[in-house]
Order: sequence, then C-alpha cells, then structure tokens
Amino acid sequence: MKKKIMSLELPGVRKRRKILTAPELLKVEAEGMQLSKFTRVLMVGTLTLLYCMFIGGSVYNIVNHRIKNTEAYLQVFVPMSVIATAFLAVASLLIIKMNRSSLVFTEIGIAGTAMFSAVYEDLGGYAWEASSGLLATGQTSREPKKTLFITANKGWFPEVRYVTRMGTSVLASFGYYFKPDQIQKAEEILASRGIKRLPDRGK
Repeated sequence: MKKKIMSLELPGVRKRRKILTAPELLKVEAEGMQLSKFTRVLMVGTLTLLYCMFIGGSVYNIVNHRIKNTEAYLQVFVPMSVIATAFLAVASLLIIKMNRSSLVFTEIGIAGTAMFSAVYEDLGGYAWEASSGLLATGQTSREPKKTLFITANKGWFPEVRYVTRMGTSVLASFGYYFKPDQIQKAEEILASRGIKRLPDRGK
C-alpha cells in the first residue's frame, strides 16, 4: 500500500490547480526580480525575531510579576499569542513559496502566483489600470504600464478583494503588466464570459 504524503497547501491552491488544468488561452509573464534565498531567509528571520520578542517579553513579565493584574493580562496575551503564531506561520509560508509565476488565462479562470486565482463566474467587472511599475519591478517606464483591475460579483465590498491597501490592482503588485496584443486577447476572453467592461483607471 502506498503511503499518502500530506502536503501543506496555501489558501486557494486547489482552485489554482483546477484553473491551470483547463486549456490555456493567454499567458502573461511577471516582471521584476524574484526574491533571492537570502532575502527570504532575512524576512522570515526578522518576523521570527519580532515574534520571539513579543512572546518572550510577555512571559518574562508574567514570571517576574512585573504586571499588576496578571489574570487580566493573560486574557489578552493568550489570544494575541495564538494570532501572532498563526500570522508567523502563514507569513513565513507565503514568503518561502513566493515566486514569479506567470498569469495564465484558461477556459475557466485566471491563475497567477500562489496568492491569486479567480474563476470567471466570480468576476463582476474589469478595467485597465495605468501604473509606472515602480512598486512591483523597482523601475519606472516612460509609457505607463497597464495591468488588469478586476472586481468580484458578490460580497458587500466586491471591489476590495483584488486590490491592495492603496486601492490599486493586486496584479500590479505581482508584476503582471500587459502588452497591447495581450490586452486585446484578454478583452476578448473576458467579453466572451460576459464580464462587464469598467472605465479605465489612471494613477
């Protein structure tokens, strides 16, 4: 009997894998430098150090009775430590797995980095967003680069699912920029799925 090997998967990996098994319609390569192994180790190490400082400092204060109301402090510390542990685990996994995967349009959806995947039936609209590309690639260009801005078709705030905290398309942060022929092909694909064309977005 073959042993089943359980693997830890990032959220959305199953959906991404399903999308990528469908026939490919368009591929957009990501721009920018991939994180080096040293950079990843440094990022994970920094997060781990901050985590240890938080946990260690809290335990030290409790053991040495430096906190007047220990019971009340524990009621806050315990859930916060659980949240901090979960954040460290997820953040470290995302950093380790981070790569410059291509953005692929298939018959059933769009899949890019492990942090992004969307099926067409979940999309409500799309627009083209102009960007210098500085945040994603570290370089500016004379002609504004164009990335895809998409919205979801369900939820109270459908527009925030695929945007950054600055309100820009999440695809730009991954370095996905489209050439004129890719824009035309993407529009044909999205239009054929009945996804609404929204006004272009500038920056």
